[in-house]
Amino acid sequence: MPSFSEVLFAEISIAGGIGSPPTNNLALWLNAGAGLTLSGTDVSTWADQSGNGKDATASGTARPTYQSSGINGMPAISFNGTTNRMTGSQVLTTAPATVFAVVNFSVAETIGGIFQQTNFILYRGFSPGSNTAFRLFNGTDLTSSNGIPNGTAVLLEGVANGASSFLFSNGVERASGNAGSLAISGSYEIASFSGSPRTMVIAEILVYSTDLGTTDRQTVENYLNTKYVIY
Repeated sequence: MPSFSEVLFAEISIAGGIGSPPTNNLALWLNAGAGLTLSGTDVSTWADQSGNGKDATASGTARPTYQSSGINGMPAISFNGTTNRMTGSQVLTTAPATVFAVVNFSVAETIGGIFQQTNFILYRGFSPGSNTAFRLFNGTDLTSSNGIPNGTAVLLEGVANGASSFLFSNGVERASGNAGSLAISGSYEIASFSGSPRTMVIAEILVYSTDLGTTDRQTVENYLNTKYVIY
């Protein structure tokens, strides 16, 4: 049986209030309002809504936890930085790629990896350097001059396309330049850095195997911002 929040989201979507993201080249779609396998509030599986079967599975004995109103009244998954990261089979093999995430960091992380594969990571923080900096890496580190504060929900976007890469937060371009062009391999990780769990709350992640371009990127931004009322 669908949860109240899933029914409400469906009703609002049908009414035209939220709409839906583009599905062309959609490689992964994790939405905390759908596709969760729960034991109480513990999440063991987070089903991929893209249709590609790239489900995320909890790694370790501790599990991330479901929050029915985790980000601005909408469902989200809480990761506490112990052993409750999630992993799934390979999504990307090469750039260009575009990643969106609705996330709230409760603590400053040395490297708060939101979405990662080998040679690719969308993350906050770095050591040495600012542990609230927003960054994208595909062989070269592209860094935003705007930090991501603790305790605030944000919509983060990374477009990896070699020398023409971009970072956006809350719909505003924060950095452009070279993020590298290495081959991307291996399984993906959520709320992790190279197997080390990180602390954050995530409501939604969308990964596209292309540079979406302005029109489609703004469509995804509008969908996520309308749904979560971030900015």
